[in-house]
Amino acid sequence: MEDEDIFGLCDSLRQSHVNVVSLKNVKLSMGSGEQILSLCQSNKEIYAVVLQNSLLTDRLIDSIGLACELNNIDARSSVGFTGIKKEQPKIKPFLFNGLCNRKLSELKVIGDCCPVTIMSSIVDSQCDFFNDDEFMLEEQLFGFDITWIQATGVVKRSARARISCTGAGQVVESRFFSNTKLHTALCLLQQLGLQKGTMGKKIPEIGFYSFNFFVDGGKTSVVVDDKIPFASSSSGVVPFGIYSETLDVWGALIEKAIAKLLGGYKKIDDLSHWEIISLLTGGSPFSIHWSDLFHLKTEAMFSFLRDLLNGKGFLFSVAVPAHDATAKLLEEKNIVSQAPYTVIASDVYVEKDIKTFLVQLVLPYGSSIPQDAFTRGAFAACFYNDFQTCWVPFENYVTLFEYCCLLKWPFEDPERLYIKRQVRPSVSLFPPTSSRFALNTAFALENTGFNDDDIVLSVFQCGEIKTDCLQLFFFKLYSDEKRYDVSRKIS
Repeated sequence: MEDEDIFGLCDSLRQSHVNVVSLKNVKLSMGSGEQILSLCQSNKEIYAVVLQNSLLTDRLIDSIGLACELNNIDARSSVGFTGIKKEQPKIKPFLFNGLCNRKLSELKVIGDCCPVTIMSSIVDSQCDFFNDDEFMLEEQLFGFDITWIQATGVVKRSARARISCTGAGQVVESRFFSNTKLHTALCLLQQLGLQKGTMGKKIPEIGFYSFNFFVDGGKTSVVVDDKIPFASSSSGVVPFGIYSETLDVWGALIEKAIAKLLGGYKKIDDLSHWEIISLLTGGSPFSIHWSDLFHLKTEAMFSFLRDLLNGKGFLFSVAVPAHDATAKLLEEKNIVSQAPYTVIASDVYVEKDIKTFLVQLVLPYGSSIPQDAFTRGAFAACFYNDFQTCWVPFENYVTLFEYCCLLKWPFEDPERLYIKRQVRPSVSLFPPTSSRFALNTAFALENTGFNDDDIVLSVFQCGEIKTDCLQLFFFKLYSDEKRYDVSRKIS
């Protein structure tokens, strides 16, 4: 597409009320990209520009995204979406209190400026984001071998856009505190694909991430910046695969958000497996000790398990060895202790009137198939959400996994079908010294998509057959499905 076409389009939109500009498969030059950036900076009503296969540099794409997000912040503030509770009159509107910067004196010049000015000042000055005075960092995080690194600065841009718990990637355990139970719960999210309700929204251009947690029947959003602690190794190299596609940024970010919610990293390990699972998913966890059911026949126990699975539930199992002999047995059986094994299905294999009760397990990342895996007939190993699965005899399962957790949760959409009225064990997640800041999120990040009254402009460049045609689509979302198409010839 010629530069003059983009220049003319940008000039016509500077005084318009268009909210979204979509440029999919439109090849843009650097000059055209600069014009689009200038348009976003001058027209404060544009809060989203969709670029796909534009050939622009990452720096320019990030700059356009940042300009749009600043417009979005300004628009939300003007209509009262400040994310601050009304019962907090002393809190400055919007972002100012959320920053809680230690160098607060340097920010006093901001005064009563609008949020977009505040955000611009913070971005330009490279100040730290969201240093909450009530979120006391532990002494270990101030050690000489600890370096706080901005996650979006060490991840490739292609991986930066995918920071979420998807696929069978490795979730790295913390090097600072014991977070084995949190690590196990995060692996469970991966196995079941429940990450949709956990990640609220992400703005990688400026390093903000919003996470949703379920507390006392309601949903709480916690916003953190993307600075996470790294520990230097003996060779002086920061671990965790810098500039790697497999960098576990998601696990570190959500760990930081939970630490902020509870009032510190140390307090994460005070929660049980089931409390953390409930915190992350909003589901109803119930402990099941199979040893308490050994007085029943195997068929009755298996029928009990099938009823649980048919009720849209998941059986989350962890093998915790009570002594060295049990640990050795688990190792011989290729069962990783303290790792999640999720039961997603059950079946019966019949051969010569002999029934073998089977359960299908989702295996943890990087683990081997258990020694007792059942591979006859159609019960071969396969994949579920990119994780390997296998079938094991039910009797072996209840022996190796002495207890498990039933997570009652719908398959379709965890967040949309979440019922606040559901009955679940009363769990107090907030100790007396916990941070109150997370309950008053100063950055309203809601992944709501476009509003009903948004005016969207989509620009489409035709394919190779009709390279001289530019199509413009003006439409208002959800307004009686009416769309207005405009096509014009380019000489």
